[in-house]
Amino acid sequence: PNTTYELSAWIKTEDLNSGSGPRLGVVDYYTNKYLLMADELLGSALWHEETGRLSTGPDTTLVRVLIVRYPSGLRVRGRMWIDDVSLEAIR
Repeated sequence: PNTTYELSAWIKTEDLNSGSGPRLGVVDYYTNKYLLMADELLGSALWHEETGRLSTGPDTTLVRVLIVRYPSGLRVRGRMWIDDVSLEAIR
């Protein structure tokens, strides 16, 4: 609770095409409130690090790191690889 974190992940994309690209997200597990929603990933990109900061509330005890597409009903084409995902408290 009441902590700032940095999310990082190494991502590569290949011909990723959609009206709604995938994003990294962090959600409070119990309330389903989004604490972080990264920029959407589209097109082609070599391996690169995506990062984002988030702060938890006083009642946050568990979070979920996920890949989000909003709205989710749109088709997506292409490929995405994710490696070395970490969520670390900032001191």
